[in-house]
Amino acid sequence: MTIQKKKEKVVPIQRGTLYGLIKKQGLSSEAESIMLNSLEELIKNGITDPQVIALLSRKVNKYLNSDLKRTIGKISIPQLGFILDKRGEEFLDIYMKTMNGVGNINFLLSAVIGNVNTVDNIVLFSPEGITEWIKDGMEKFNPGENNLEGTVEFSRWILMVKPYDDTSDYRIKERAVFLDDIKGSLTVFIRSNLGLILTVKKTMKGAYTKETDELGVYLPEYFDKHQTKDTNKTAYYLLASHEGMHIWGGSFKLTLNTICKILSGKGIKVVDLELKRNGRIKEITCIKNGKKLKIKSQTALIEQISDYPGLLHDLWNINEDMKIDGWFIDEKAYAWGGESRRIVHNYINEEYISKCSGEGAKAINDTILLVTSFIALSENKQKLADAFITGNTKGLGESEKEAVEKYKKINNENAKKIIKKYIQEIIKVSNNRKHYTDETILLSERMTEDVKKFITKQEFAESQGKGFGTKGPNSIEDLDLENIEIEIGDSDEDGIPVNMEDIPPELMEKIKEKINEGKETKNEGDKPNEGEINWVFPEYRGEILVEGYSSVKEKQGTEVPPKIDKNGVNKLEAVLRMITTSKTRIITGGLAGHADPREKRRWKQDKKIGIRRPRDYHEITEITDVRSVAVLLSGDMSGSTNMRLDGKRKIDYIAEGVNTVGTAITKIPSIKFGAYFYSSSGPANTIAIWAKKFDEPNMRYVNIKPTAANRDGVQMRFGGKILEGQKAQTKIFIWTCDSMPADNDYNGKQAVDDTRRARLDLEAKGIKTLAVTVPPDKGFYNECGFSDVSEYLDYLHGPGNWRMIKSEQEYCDALAELIKIHLSRLRRRGYR
Repeated sequence: MTIQKKKEKVVPIQRGTLYGLIKKQGLSSEAESIMLNSLEELIKNGITDPQVIALLSRKVNKYLNSDLKRTIGKISIPQLGFILDKRGEEFLDIYMKTMNGVGNINFLLSAVIGNVNTVDNIVLFSPEGITEWIKDGMEKFNPGENNLEGTVEFSRWILMVKPYDDTSDYRIKERAVFLDDIKGSLTVFIRSNLGLILTVKKTMKGAYTKETDELGVYLPEYFDKHQTKDTNKTAYYLLASHEGMHIWGGSFKLTLNTICKILSGKGIKVVDLELKRNGRIKEITCIKNGKKLKIKSQTALIEQISDYPGLLHDLWNINEDMKIDGWFIDEKAYAWGGESRRIVHNYINEEYISKCSGEGAKAINDTILLVTSFIALSENKQKLADAFITGNTKGLGESEKEAVEKYKKINNENAKKIIKKYIQEIIKVSNNRKHYTDETILLSERMTEDVKKFITKQEFAESQGKGFGTKGPNSIEDLDLENIEIEIGDSDEDGIPVNMEDIPPELMEKIKEKINEGKETKNEGDKPNEGEINWVFPEYRGEILVEGYSSVKEKQGTEVPPKIDKNGVNKLEAVLRMITTSKTRIITGGLAGHADPREKRRWKQDKKIGIRRPRDYHEITEITDVRSVAVLLSGDMSGSTNMRLDGKRKIDYIAEGVNTVGTAITKIPSIKFGAYFYSSSGPANTIAIWAKKFDEPNMRYVNIKPTAANRDGVQMRFGGKILEGQKAQTKIFIWTCDSMPADNDYNGKQAVDDTRRARLDLEAKGIKTLAVTVPPDKGFYNECGFSDVSEYLDYLHGPGNWRMIKSEQEYCDALAELIKIHLSRLRRRGYR
């Protein structure tokens, strides 16, 4: 088995370029010296990818400033580069920490650790496998500073690593499915079912979700827990679906009303709040025991709600998982409800049951997790709940009966008392279909008060941290609630009775004002704001035209300080001027009747002063001249542009590119242009945010962020319609995107074909389309039937009509090259 890489084949790069790249990383003098001295060896070993070199430089710099410094001297830099290239950043960190923990092993270890075959096989290990491998070797040979014989044997043992049965316990299983291979299809899948674009990232820590500036789904780099590849692939889809539902289902939304209710019950009075620009709460000021305190984060909130923040965090996570699982299973949003039940039921084996039968709050939490998981996945939640209490399984399906039998094996009476007390509330939360986590936290807070009675001294110490870190039956670890947003809501919104009498009147007025603002916005639904125009366009499903299927709404963007490439502006201005620059040549003789009248007058004047020419003599000035040019810039701001490329979001490349081109065109008054950014969320909601309309004098640098999805075919038709209305001989549509069209009911090859058809329609109308694209996800174009990225981009954009960039600096060069290539087709001939 080999580790599968996501990267495309890298074109060999010049040493000077890599040298300059290392110098630009801002490294310490020691780290820079190490990297520059290792450059030749890195190139010799085929490690020339600029992204790998840049990240490796930063890693070495970081290691030298940590307790890993001594390990740098034992492991060659090319080996670190090899591991980074093959397995990624997190695996490299684990590898370094493991090697650092080996102890006082002499120079023999440093010699064999650099062995190519050894490191080549280590990259096949699981993260836990590295640690186990070293641990087993140390226990067997007991190497140490004063144990030369043991050290020699240990070093030989490391050197002997090979992918045979003797290392199978440390290695990734053959049945593994790798995230890199299905990341694109996972993105499309979530986009189609939830209307969300999630930044899918690899992690060594199970699966979890974050909502900060990005919508982040963190998934394992591989999945091999189940017995077949197909089951492991299905588990990936379940994990991604579950994490996406956390965002869609409101796990990160909590209303101020619920906070006030809980805090007032703890004797804490809310006296002031600071709002963000979007109306959410940035900071809450409270009075506790006569002293002011400020709540700025979910961690601070939990610490005020409970003396056992870790326990509350854990229970909140468990109950939120239950709500989310129950939601998408009951709504039948996914085709494999039965498959998900089977996977979870199989995962809950005897080992997991024994954990529930232990002592203390951890065992109770595990029991609650088991019960809530079964209830969430059940088709008859009330009957299953009754069976947990009574043991009567009559009328239940086979999976529910199996769940009850497993529950009976739990030997923990305290846990079963908690379950019995809260079972009806558990069912209520499992049936919760509100886009807020209010009901979940209220239940979790009450449960914490009962569960903490059974907490042990050791667990008490753990509970003062973030949480117990429960790992549930579906292999999902902690929901990261650190970035929860506190919103203002009234009691009718979620049906939660709230006592807000202790809030000062002036604060209440502020809250009511914001609540009313929210209601007005909410009631508008999808109705366009004043000034918006709806454009309705067809779409194609194969060769079938669906009339009036999708619409586009126009909006004005909010201005922000510009971010442009100043050198790129000058470069593009020079190239764009070439489209409008007149080129002339003089033709004599042949067509006197068509001579310019001015030339005829000059001919007569020459005759008067004695310069005689044949009567058919004349001069014609032939001018290659584009008298009018219209350019429309389009920038993709769909959620998939949140994905990272060389440490930056793809949207950063796209925004800077569009802004730079727009700035360059403003320097050429003879070119008319417009610019907009777009995203979609279903057929009725493609949004075009204008940075400049054709009739506006100035370019605005607008605030954009990755949102929703992208119906690329619709936005191209919109752009084409705008260009058709311009009186110009030459019309150019410049599209900056990530080349991954997908939206609700619009994905895969179908979406690609529709986008391609839109491009062909524009070209048939005489509109030239040029595309600058960041690399599309390999999994995406593989799922569409293309094995090679160039083949895919040729199909989508047209051969020669696109350039792919991997950095902001490449944008201007790419577009300039495209314009030069097509310059002859962009000019029109005229005579005077």
